[in-house]
Amino acid sequence: MIFISHGNGIESRLETERINAIILEDSEQYTGLIQKLWNQIHKVEETLLLYGAENELLDMSNQCDLLFSIRDLSLQNSRIQKKLITYLAEEIQMSELYDKMVENQAGLLQIMEEIKNLSEYPICLNEDYNIADILKYVGVKLSETEGSFCEKLIDYMKISYDFLKIDVFFVVGCKGYLKEKDYEYLQEWTRYQQITLVLIECDEDRLPLGMNKYIIDRDKCVIH
Repeated sequence: MIFISHGNGIESRLETERINAIILEDSEQYTGLIQKLWNQIHKVEETLLLYGAENELLDMSNQCDLLFSIRDLSLQNSRIQKKLITYLAEEIQMSELYDKMVENQAGLLQIMEEIKNLSEYPICLNEDYNIADILKYVGVKLSETEGSFCEKLIDYMKISYDFLKIDVFFVVGCKGYLKEKDYEYLQEWTRYQQITLVLIECDEDRLPLGMNKYIIDRDKCVIH
């Protein structure tokens, strides 16, 4: 996988076997790359290129995510929630629970008809609600991960891949959350899952050896 930002002079080969780090020591280049990543992933402006293993151009808005802090690792975001409801509705339809839910739904509609008759005011009912509507109404959602940033990041990446097929994660300025052992665990997990993890930092302080580092120093010289 090759990541290219012509404006920053970046042409970095990204690996799944190691954690990747793109380090921009110049503050303008650093903030500029982050803005370009946000624009690309949110379909505001396309200035970056990401090529896959077969040299095919990848759609970063579908395949990448951009994370800034521990708050971004919540499993309650709307895209994940929508896929969760769809997944559960499909699972229910293929199980013995479907007949039970249909029976209970009919019973509930009968009760609502009786409530309707009690009212002195004209009311109407939505009789077309489905399993997904029921799941939304009762507030079905994923439980948030307890634990460290590393544990939350791994769970978030796994869920994002399973539900959204996102397999490239750019993590900005988060090395302060991570201990040395966390990097070892992350590298082992991403290698096994074939997930591409890219840290975006302004310096390499506290980043361990063994990473796939791509550094552009303050003089805009590239150091691999």
